[in-house]
Amino acid sequence: MCHRYARYDTSSRVFLAITSSSTVASWEFWAHLPSVWKTLSGLSALLAIVFAVLDLPKKVSRMSVLVARWKQSQVDYELLWRSDRSLNSAQSKSKYSSVKHKEVANTSDEQTLPYDRALLKRCYDEVCSAHGLGRREGPKDALAERS
Repeated sequence: MCHRYARYDTSSRVFLAITSSSTVASWEFWAHLPSVWKTLSGLSALLAIVFAVLDLPKKVSRMSVLVARWKQSQVDYELLWRSDRSLNSAQSKSKYSSVKHKEVANTSDEQTLPYDRALLKRCYDEVCSAHGLGRREGPKDALAERS
């Protein structure tokens, strides 16, 4: 999702740069298609307003940070899973608690970002499959929170 928003941001910036340029507007080509140029100019003005409100660069930056934090949580869980699958030791329980607290912080920080229920379900299914858990009900609390 982060890459998608980064592409939207880059594409929109290129479009805005081209359509808002007075040099491009002076090209002879547009003299033959004035209505097309006016439409593109109007669209450019509207997009400039919309993108200022959406603030995609900020969202992309926040998503990038969260991706790194979630990846770290994944690695922590993987290491814990491999070392003590049943959480028998006090050290494992402590580590699990620590990772769970990081997860709560990640979940809290992502609340204002776009939500993709299908992506969440796909990720959950991949984790279950990777650990031989089979298909389960699903992450009810995570899926239900934002429905």
